[in-house]
Amino acid sequence: MNATRSTAGKPGLAQMFGNFFAWWKSELGAMVPALLRESSELTDNLLLILAGDEGAGLRWRRHGKWLNLGQLELDSGPGSRDRLLGDAGSGKRTTVLRLPATSGLHRELELPLAAERDLRQILSYQLDSLSPYPADQVYFDYRILGRDFETSSLQVEICLAPRQAVDRWVERCTQWGLGPDRVDFVREDEMALPAINLLPSSMLPGRPPTLLSRFNLGLLVVNLLLLGTLATIHLLEKADRKAELQTRVETAKLQADAAVKLRQQVDKLKQERTVIHNSTQRSLPALMVLNELTRIIPDGTWLDRAVLDSNKINLYGLSSKASTLISEVEKSPLFENVDFEAPVVQDNRKGGERFQISASITLPSRND
Repeated sequence: MNATRSTAGKPGLAQMFGNFFAWWKSELGAMVPALLRESSELTDNLLLILAGDEGAGLRWRRHGKWLNLGQLELDSGPGSRDRLLGDAGSGKRTTVLRLPATSGLHRELELPLAAERDLRQILSYQLDSLSPYPADQVYFDYRILGRDFETSSLQVEICLAPRQAVDRWVERCTQWGLGPDRVDFVREDEMALPAINLLPSSMLPGRPPTLLSRFNLGLLVVNLLLLGTLATIHLLEKADRKAELQTRVETAKLQADAAVKLRQQVDKLKQERTVIHNSTQRSLPALMVLNELTRIIPDGTWLDRAVLDSNKINLYGLSSKASTLISEVEKSPLFENVDFEAPVVQDNRKGGERFQISASITLPSRND
């Protein structure tokens, strides 16, 4: 991540392009496979300068391992430096100045995802609320921790340190002949790989802050081409997504129509079941009454007609002993209030007595 000077003023052209490159680098980094991404990080040929009250400890990282080179006193000269560096003093390396944990401050923020385009400038506007020091007296850098596209939010860690402390140690390292390429401070692990750079662009060794190199121009062209490619891919994916959603909508509509038809069939079956149930409920008492009459009517008695009306029945017929019918019918638990509705009439032609009897019906399970 490229760090630029902390300022609340209007950024220049170089800083604007620097912001663009920083943002684009983070985007490209998320798409690069982990194996390739690891090879591009600062993992080897690192000279780590651990600043302390009485001097600085030197650590050299080679082949993924840290080597303790020794301690440089505040008044040490070039001889002490060369003696400690040894083979690490020759060849290409990245020098990292790491200040004590008490020299810096880091905070995690949640910002709108749209803020990523001008993230450094937006953070510079918030320095007064994030830092106990005035905004023009600190250096800061940031790193993106994550993006949540569902909530359109951006998780950012901002790190800052007083300019006075950074400048003093950069000057000290320069006097030792160890001008730093990066500056950070201890957070959780003293030997962690560098993730931020508090060093402003104006203090980067051998890097003019106002001119764009041919490499940067070429990188800009490549980034623009990649940006166009990504935009095209995004539009194609959006079109595919729209077609997929349309298919899902049509499928859901067909399923909904089928569900409505099925519901209608279920309602129809419920209605038919109710009709059958009501019909059964109505016919069941009649069958019970007829069965009971067949059981209790004595021999010598014939029914011409039986009229069932709700919970009452009228019996019409001929009997050789009509006077005993009342007691025979009352023996049944199904009938009560048994009585003659009309006088008994002698039928000489058929040799019997004509009767008309009424009774109330008691059906405990009629409404079950």
